[in-house]
Amino acid sequence: MFRFVCTFPSIRSSGITPRNYHAGFPSKVASHGNHSIAGAPTRPVRAVITPSASHARGIAIPASTAAGHIEEPQQRSPRKLLVDFGDFTAAYKYQNLATLLRSYSVLKLCQYGVLVRNSRKLIDFSYTVLGDKLTNRLMEFTFYGHFCGGEDAVSVERSIQILKNANVGAILDYAAEADVEEDMVDQVTDLSGGVNQDEIIARTYSYENEAHCDINMDVTRHAVMSAGEGGPGGFAAVKLTSLGRPDFLESMAKKLVNSNLSLSGCLKTMCAEEVIQYENMIGRVEKLATTAQKMGVSLLIDAEQTYMQPTIDRVVLDLQRRYNKDTPVVYNTFQCYLTDSASRAKRDLEYAKKEGWIFAAKFVRGAYIVQERARAEQMGYEDPIHDTIYDTHKNYNDCVRMALKDISHCSIMVATHNEESVWRTVQQMKAMGIPQKGSGVYFGQLLGMCDHITYNLGREGFEAFKYVPYGPVHEVLPYLIRRAVENSDIMGSAQKELTQLKVEIRKRLTLGLM
Repeated sequence: MFRFVCTFPSIRSSGITPRNYHAGFPSKVASHGNHSIAGAPTRPVRAVITPSASHARGIAIPASTAAGHIEEPQQRSPRKLLVDFGDFTAAYKYQNLATLLRSYSVLKLCQYGVLVRNSRKLIDFSYTVLGDKLTNRLMEFTFYGHFCGGEDAVSVERSIQILKNANVGAILDYAAEADVEEDMVDQVTDLSGGVNQDEIIARTYSYENEAHCDINMDVTRHAVMSAGEGGPGGFAAVKLTSLGRPDFLESMAKKLVNSNLSLSGCLKTMCAEEVIQYENMIGRVEKLATTAQKMGVSLLIDAEQTYMQPTIDRVVLDLQRRYNKDTPVVYNTFQCYLTDSASRAKRDLEYAKKEGWIFAAKFVRGAYIVQERARAEQMGYEDPIHDTIYDTHKNYNDCVRMALKDISHCSIMVATHNEESVWRTVQQMKAMGIPQKGSGVYFGQLLGMCDHITYNLGREGFEAFKYVPYGPVHEVLPYLIRRAVENSDIMGSAQKELTQLKVEIRKRLTLGLM
């Protein structure tokens, strides 16, 4: 997307707008300028197809690294680049002219804030005037075609093959979902001082009934099995709120934090029906973990809101103790915009080292900033999010570095669209003697975003992945709207990608290449 030439990031380029990141807080001058953006949003079901993924353990680490003496990368020198993110040839090599033209058009449209802010209204208007068939066709040629792989697992095969040719794995992501409930949108808007609906880019998974949770489990289990068909080393992901009642997670989290009760202690305070429903939820996630272990697949447990996260952490910790003894089957997700994320990750890593299992983590920036700050203000407790974007940048990089220092006990997914954070990880891997493959270090970006990062990582032999969302057009619209919002926020990097796209398109037209 661009060559990194400045160590001081703008708030706009971070992927979080000034209004919703600093709402209600004084600006701070930070002493660090690690450039990073919000991590990939999480959704219910994902399966990974990878050309050469491996969870091999026992890699050789230099003695200096094991002792904690690690040289921090200081400066980016073009002569020493392990991965040249300024080279867009790898990103465009497997794309035809029509695809490049679509990419340019979509990214250009994402720069117009008025279109993004009213995207849902415009789409609804199109369905009313043009009808479902024509509107869906229009979406397929634009936003849907750019950010999604197809309507079902069969139709995404072409996208998967293109990625395989570039040595990039595909994370199949069934992205059909519902919008944030209208009353939640209104509530957050009132509390946060006029936050627009388009700034709410993460949804809450709503509970319907136990039968629906069973269906969600079956869909996820199918994703796990699909991920394992290509051999061991795949991934699948799930939200615990898709497998049970979110209010259970919230009420138990309160008891875990305020009363210092164990999970079994919390169960004693529930009625019989609640205990059954909770045990059903645990049974579902255990079935998924068991299937994943048999298929050689890793299960990514998505992070959710802070008022549910203590329960999720405890459930995942119990699963990791059981399933991660030899290979990293169960991953927890850490949202690094949270002030407690580093201490929680360090705590679990220490448990793993002491008890003899593998700490597995996905590091993201975070997806619930508006809801979290609105809820903290409404209920009068301390905001759980870092005061400044600079603090979040530093925390993200520190969490990744902490895991790299103990990589013989870890497996991590570096899920970020930020070039600088990825570059730092690559440089630290080199300094620590961590192999590019088979070390337990993975990189992930979304389809249609930051191709220059993913494809260049794959070209240089790193284990890189693209999230390839799929699902019926009308059901993935909330996902498409979030992608438009995220791209509109990353104005600086998007402009550089637009410039490179324009150069490539002109070259193709001049040379008559399609």
